[in-house]
Amino acid sequence: MGGDIGQAVLYDPTVDGRTLTFDAGKDRTFTDRETQTAWSVSGVAIAGALAGRYLRPLDHEVTFWFIWSVFRPETEVRPIAR
Repeated sequence: MGGDIGQAVLYDPTVDGRTLTFDAGKDRTFTDRETQTAWSVSGVAIAGALAGRYLRPLDHEVTFWFIWSVFRPETEVRPIAR
């Protein structure tokens, strides 16, 4: 979730049948490793080979852990790989 406004977004990472891998960028953007395209948090390619393209948003749910864990006790919490 975004610390500033409590927002989360989820996108399908596939564009033209190619699965992209993303890294955090500057100024609330992210960049795909495959084409070095910069993407906005709105899922719009703003610079690079895929400029003007869109990522397809996916349905998701934002909730607090204490609520989630009550209804989904089988959930495993794993450390973030760095």
